[in-house]
Amino acid sequence: MIGVMRRLSLLIVACLLYGIGEAFAQNPALTPEQQAFVERYVDAVRAKDVGRLRALVHPRSLACIQPDTAAFFDDVFASRTRHPTAVQYAASIQPIAPGQALMMEGDVTYPVRPTHWIQIDLAPGATSGAILMVQVVLERGAWLEVLPCPTPATLAKYRAAKATASTQEQRARELLANLKDPLRAELRQLLRDGRKVSAIMRYNQEAGEDLTVARRVIELLSELKD
Repeated sequence: MIGVMRRLSLLIVACLLYGIGEAFAQNPALTPEQQAFVERYVDAVRAKDVGRLRALVHPRSLACIQPDTAAFFDDVFASRTRHPTAVQYAASIQPIAPGQALMMEGDVTYPVRPTHWIQIDLAPGATSGAILMVQVVLERGAWLEVLPCPTPATLAKYRAAKATASTQEQRARELLANLKDPLRAELRQLLRDGRKVSAIMRYNQEAGEDLTVARRVIELLSELKD
């Protein structure tokens, strides 16, 4: 999937994973219990183990996973397992003040109010790492992730995005199959030179396709062996 499907951040994912890193300039130290949660979370991400990630989610959030929302949450969990599994990581925590507006309220509902954000930098200092933003609450002595529940309107947007992404993916694959030299050779050389953005822009200029589709054509081209 491409476009919106590859970046569900337009709905929940980016807000949960990337959205508020600048708020962590000054942070309290993690408690041993919070650190234990982070270690289990990172281990699950490294193992790409959705079952272990689900085990760290609050039961009330898990109760939101119903037949009509299952695909949505599948994509939320899958977004975690796409991240690179760096050996090093760093974590920090920030409290959520009572009464403070929660992320995406209105588009989602919260079955339990989170009390903290935990930021997990999976590759501190690297240019290609990932930052996970995890909302948590203490429940009976254990820290658990709070995933919000999508509203019907958000689910409708999600399904429309999936349909659009599926159409774009099919279009990109058709375009790649019909991509011929000399443009194909030119684009391959740009990719070999590490100039992916230039390749995308060059193809977009030549083919006149939607930029999202053009990006996916170049991604697919880059996956091919010489």
